[in-house]
Amino acid sequence: SLNEKPFDFYPEPQEEKKIKVRFERVRRIIGIDISNSDIIDSLRRGGFELENVSEEEATFVVKPFRPDISQEIDLIEEVIRYRGIENLPYTLPSPKISVFTPDKRMKLRKRIVNILTSLSMDEVITLSLIDSQYLSLYPIEREPIEVVNPLRTDQNVLRTSLIPLLLKVVDRNIKMGNKNLMLLEIGKVFYKEKDFVEKEELSGVITGKIRENLWMEKDKEFDFFYLKGIASKFFEELKINEVKLVSGSNKLFHPFRYATIQLKDLKIGEMGEIHPALLEKLSIPQRIYAFSIDFETLLDVFEDKKEYESISKFPPLTFDIAIVVSEDTPSGKLMEIIKQESGEILSDIHIFDLYRGENIGSGKKSIAFRLTFSSKERTLEDKDVFPIIDRIEKRIQEELSGSLRKRN
Repeated sequence: SLNEKPFDFYPEPQEEKKIKVRFERVRRIIGIDISNSDIIDSLRRGGFELENVSEEEATFVVKPFRPDISQEIDLIEEVIRYRGIENLPYTLPSPKISVFTPDKRMKLRKRIVNILTSLSMDEVITLSLIDSQYLSLYPIEREPIEVVNPLRTDQNVLRTSLIPLLLKVVDRNIKMGNKNLMLLEIGKVFYKEKDFVEKEELSGVITGKIRENLWMEKDKEFDFFYLKGIASKFFEELKINEVKLVSGSNKLFHPFRYATIQLKDLKIGEMGEIHPALLEKLSIPQRIYAFSIDFETLLDVFEDKKEYESISKFPPLTFDIAIVVSEDTPSGKLMEIIKQESGEILSDIHIFDLYRGENIGSGKKSIAFRLTFSSKERTLEDKDVFPIIDRIEKRIQEELSGSLRKRN
């Protein structure tokens, strides 16, 4: 039988709603320049009572029989419906597109990776966590930071250097048969001093052979001088001058194949052959050469600008000189003197020979340099270069007690 009791879906009486409409927002959403009075007229014709109005907005009363109207956008739709949506002009959306501008740190990271990958290095990314027992094998004078409640026992401290995990990558690759590697990584390291230290470093390793199994050439292995060449090209491409290698000592590296990287008088990194005793502990059967550079210092001196230089239309003039100095004299000191005395016309300098023998006496070495001179104004002649060579020879005699073995 039918239920005689009536159903009331609205037992409580519905109240009138008051909604504000902002004129500027109506114009922005509709997309046309409609006047305030036209907006008010459209809504009044739609049955909405105007309560009050100002220059910027109007308040309308919405009757209970219009439960579909609950917010400002609903009244704006009523304005559109009254005017006719077909009467509104078609316009393309004009979203505000924010242009992403990388900061100096991001630009430097990208520049570093581009330079080193162009030199055949591959970028890797390792974890920031490392096994404290494995890390203790490395004579790194930084106190590690322990992780509270580590998820794994072999990841219980934060790395103090990028080199240990890079060597772990090398070890795994060698065991898989990939013995020729050139790897780089930019990442954060963490350690304790007076306070906790967190900073970015750039590190890289090379190991194995430069080339092998070529019928026309002999196999050639990586060595310290190849690593030095990478470092020289790296700083040249970054336009960072006044970088020099200074001999020193570090238990992580071979005692005679190690150098600190200095910018002016500030140590910014180090490079060398990983100590054979450490490689024996790690059961790595081949030599590894590594470098580490403070990324934060590079960031301070990095200039994000491009410079273009015109190429000289005049032929270059090449000069070879061999300089005899004591065994402990660094080649970098000789290059520094040559550059200072040559000035702007020196366009290139590199070492092409190193000689030790009875002809020059014990405790001495002969380093041969190839100098390239060029001018953008005229063709250089020998008479332009001879005074420069004379000045170089004089300084080498006075400052290093050396001599020129030959010049041509």
